[in-house]
Amino acid sequence: LNQLKTALQNYYDKQKNYFKSLHIDINLEQIFSELDQYQKQLLPFITNTEAMLHDALAAGKKVLLEGAQGTLLDINYGSYPFVTSSATTASGALIGTGLNFQQIGKVRGISKAYATRVGSGPFPTEELGELGQLLGQKGDEFGTTTGRARRCGWLDLVALKYAKQLNGLDSLVLMKLDVLDEFPQLKVCIAYEIDGEQSTVMPSDLEFVKPVYKSFKPWRSVKGISDYKDLEPNAKAYIDFISDFLQLPISIISTGPDRNETIIYNG
Repeated sequence: LNQLKTALQNYYDKQKNYFKSLHIDINLEQIFSELDQYQKQLLPFITNTEAMLHDALAAGKKVLLEGAQGTLLDINYGSYPFVTSSATTASGALIGTGLNFQQIGKVRGISKAYATRVGSGPFPTEELGELGQLLGQKGDEFGTTTGRARRCGWLDLVALKYAKQLNGLDSLVLMKLDVLDEFPQLKVCIAYEIDGEQSTVMPSDLEFVKPVYKSFKPWRSVKGISDYKDLEPNAKAYIDFISDFLQLPISIISTGPDRNETIIYNG
């Protein structure tokens, strides 16, 4: 805090004539007093997090790391230039926490049972018609802060396979399966058609790829189911195909927004 106060004082001393010419009144004592209050509130929550995490793991404690955003927004491996400014893959957890790769245990990927995207950027499986709007309405796909509607489409298994490879996933968490209840048709993307040829490898440019789909029979309702055996056969077929395609077990399935509307499933 003393360093911050010194920096502010030095900056003010250099710029005070500029502030005076603009009739800006700067009360440094008031600013310093506010900073003292912030310090009292925040200081108990500031620590050497690298040491804290290493100590916790050495003591046999469990540490959960949760990443924001998604693989295709990764600054290095995402759909550039429509990316964020950081590493959003599992390896980004090592950069952000000071842990090393030997300390990472299981890596679980999280995906909706369909696909969404916020803002601009390529979205091969986007549904621009009524089905896309229906997905958005049933899934409540609107920005929490802005209220902006998210773009919606079918699950893209080529992109999900790419995410599995980059993140070293041990299992998949499949969210919002209930949004697809009583959906008039169901599809997933199983390949991209590029220049007349099909591929399951993520290309460097998604702008002109054409999705190749596999269709599935609809189901009535999975809402609130908490045991895999209680799912309808068509819902099981959808889940099992995803797992088989990715060669990845599905460990958790969400069938509703409530905590108990969850299937803990090992495939």
